[in-house]
Amino acid sequence: MKVIILAAGKATRITPFSQTKPKALIKLANIPLLEHTFKALTKVTPMVTDVILVTGYKEAMIKEHFKDSYENISISYVTQHEQKGTGHAALQAKEFFKTPNEQFLLLNGDDIYSWQDLQSLTQFPSTILLQEKEDVSAFGVVEVTQQIVHLNNQDVIVHKVKSFVEKPQGVPPSNFINTGAFAFTSKLFPILEDLRESPRGEYELTDAVKALAKQDKMHAIFTKHLWSPVGYPWNIIETTKLLLEKRLNNQIFHHGTVSSGAVIEEDVSIDRGSKIAKGVRITGLVAIGKNVTIKENCTVSGTVAIADNSVIEKNCIISNTIIGSSTIVKQNCRLHDSVIGDSVIIQENIATNTILPDQTIKVQIKGKLFDTKLHQLGAFIADKIQLNQNTNPGEIVLG
Repeated sequence: MKVIILAAGKATRITPFSQTKPKALIKLANIPLLEHTFKALTKVTPMVTDVILVTGYKEAMIKEHFKDSYENISISYVTQHEQKGTGHAALQAKEFFKTPNEQFLLLNGDDIYSWQDLQSLTQFPSTILLQEKEDVSAFGVVEVTQQIVHLNNQDVIVHKVKSFVEKPQGVPPSNFINTGAFAFTSKLFPILEDLRESPRGEYELTDAVKALAKQDKMHAIFTKHLWSPVGYPWNIIETTKLLLEKRLNNQIFHHGTVSSGAVIEEDVSIDRGSKIAKGVRITGLVAIGKNVTIKENCTVSGTVAIADNSVIEKNCIISNTIIGSSTIVKQNCRLHDSVIGDSVIIQENIATNTILPDQTIKVQIKGKLFDTKLHQLGAFIADKIQLNQNTNPGEIVLG
């Protein structure tokens, strides 16, 4: 089976981390976002043999990282030269589908999916993966109908798409949102070719979903395992937590060197070459990469991922924070609820302040203010920054 993954966008909402790399390579639990998708696809049946990556923004970095294969999956690339929407992006992969009625998966490259949910998509020719959510105002909302069909010698309830509304105003038609994961057949491409521009000047994949729904051909299934969108910087912390919660026992290892006098919970993962000094205490959902050094009397707790070759100097407190590769945190720092990029230097005694009394924290991205709906949030530090002063809640520090 083939899979199309859409990974061409500039991902401006996840600023500052998309300044220096495509979103596909932003790390979650010390692994690039898109690599999590490949890991899931290796477990899907029928076996995934080919992935077509639709790339654009900083595509050379994606090609350099993944090259032409991932385990037993062959990787091909096609460029979306202009950002004309998801329907236009998917259409760029048409040349790879010559067989009539060939089924394939089509995935948003921005999101994390479980292999079980992806596999469930293949039970019908055209299917969308939905998740129920209380607040649907920021998503595409799908109204579904129920039908009883005879399948595998028994009567079962199946769901089909009735309508699709993007970011509804007022009362939504349902609480089921589009996760950006689909199964289609090669019959999709003529529909894509006939799409008209949307009001925002793009060719929308969701308009193809609506066309199939009008023909009563678009099925719907619901997430039963893991789906997490990574649209904004604070989603990096949330999604890392979900991934670390779902680690299997064989994904937790203690390959580094731990000095006597250090306290390390058994669920903490430490990769090869890392060194943990005496007096260090590490608890919670923690993943430490290769060749990381954590010096004396540091405390690491909550959801924390520290990528390869980083150094945490003496007497630091790190909680609910993601730290990129080759970053240095100097002594006596207090980092909370933050995302720190690659090759950052944080000077001594720096704190990322996290709380605004009596209000949720707003983050300004590219001139637009976003309500995180969080009451506690630290800072987002771009790659290669030297941080010399404390930060405010929700602050983005750009290069």
